[in-house]
Amino acid sequence: MLKTYIRELVVGAVLLTGASASMGASGPILTFAPQTTSGVANPPELQWSPNPTLTLHAGPGATGNGDGALLAAGLAPGITINTPVSIAPLASLGEQNNGDGSTTFYDVSLVLTGLAPDARAAVFGPIDFQSLGAGTFAFYGSKVGGGPGVLLLSGNLGNTAANGLDLQSTGSHNTLVDNSVTYTGGLIYTKLLALGGTATGTESISLLNINPGLSINPGTGFLNNFTADATGLFTAASVPEPALGLVVIGGALVTALRRQRRAVA
Repeated sequence: MLKTYIRELVVGAVLLTGASASMGASGPILTFAPQTTSGVANPPELQWSPNPTLTLHAGPGATGNGDGALLAAGLAPGITINTPVSIAPLASLGEQNNGDGSTTFYDVSLVLTGLAPDARAAVFGPIDFQSLGAGTFAFYGSKVGGGPGVLLLSGNLGNTAANGLDLQSTGSHNTLVDNSVTYTGGLIYTKLLALGGTATGTESISLLNINPGLSINPGTGFLNNFTADATGLFTAASVPEPALGLVVIGGALVTALRRQRRAVA
C-alpha cells in the first residue's frame, strides 16, 4: 500500500544516511521538505491544474518569501533543502554549514516545467496512475523580496508519473526509469562535479495532504485538479563524502508526514 511505501521511504532514508557514503556509490544529493513554522501552515508545494495547460507544477508553498537569512525564523512559505556537499557561505542565501560537511538551505524556491499528461490516467486496483512527460526542475536560494534567487540545483526529468490511492490524501511522483535525472547547473551541481560526483541520478517525490483526494475525471480521462504538500529525494549515481546526516533527512521527512491535513482552499 502507498502508506507503507511512504513509511519505507522514511526508514530507508535513515538506513542510507547512518554512515558516510564512499565515492562511487549512489546516494542522496538533495532532500527537500516544506518549510514549517509552529502554528503556521505552509501553502501547498505542488499543484495539478491548468497552468495554462494541465501540468504538475510548483504551488505557492514552493516559493520562498525572502526571509532565508533569518535562520531562526524560517517562516513559510518556501522549502528547506539539504545537500551532502559543503557550499561556501554566501550573503542572504539562508544557508547553514553543518558539522558533518553538509549544507542546509532555508527559504528555497522550486520551479517545475513540463510534466504534462502524455496519456489518459489508468486504474490499477485501488491506485490511480497518471503518466507524465518529461520536464525540468530548479531549486533557487533565498532572495530578498521573495521569488527565485541564486540557482542551487537544476536538471532534466525523464518520463514520470503521479500516482496514489483513489480518493486518498497520500501519493507519489516518481521517475519511471532509473538514472533518468540529468543535473544541469547550480552551486550544488558545480560542487558535486568538482568532488568527483556524477551528473545523473533519480528522483522520488512523495505527495502528502492531497486535496481533494486523487480521482480521475471521466470526461477528460486525466486526474482531477488537486494540490499537495511534498517531500523529495534526489540522488546521484556517484556522491562524495559525507552522506546526509541521519537526523536531517529522517527528521525532515517525518516532520512533513506529521503535518495536519490542509483544508480545501
